[in-house]
Amino acid sequence: MRCHSPAAGDGGRWPQASNSLRGSATEHEMNRDGKNHLYVDVDNVRVTYVPASDREQAADWSGQDVLRVQAYRGTGDRSLHMGAELPVSSPDVFVRLVGALCAVFSEGRHGSAQPPSKGSRGDKGTTSIG
Repeated sequence: MRCHSPAAGDGGRWPQASNSLRGSATEHEMNRDGKNHLYVDVDNVRVTYVPASDREQAADWSGQDVLRVQAYRGTGDRSLHMGAELPVSSPDVFVRLVGALCAVFSEGRHGSAQPPSKGSRGDKGTTSIG
């Protein structure tokens, strides 16, 4: 599935999501949560798309749609940790997020053999997705 900007010819609307992510190494079934938001599970992580129009005003800190990433609390428990929310201002956010994930994985797997010392936060800010 490709992300692209809404074209003037389609009324400025974003394309509709398909029922699954086809063409990937693993297909992920799209589901809907109790608030009717689309989500997909990847192992023990849930990724949910939450439109700004569905958010309570007090909870809508970003003023935009968000991508919520949460982990399940345990193997036998379907409850979720709070997680993080990434404002989705454009499809470019997804490109930058995937790029950042790849960079972290690559550096972590093939990077320096010496981990940062305890208490060190490393070189914070070298990869920014915001």
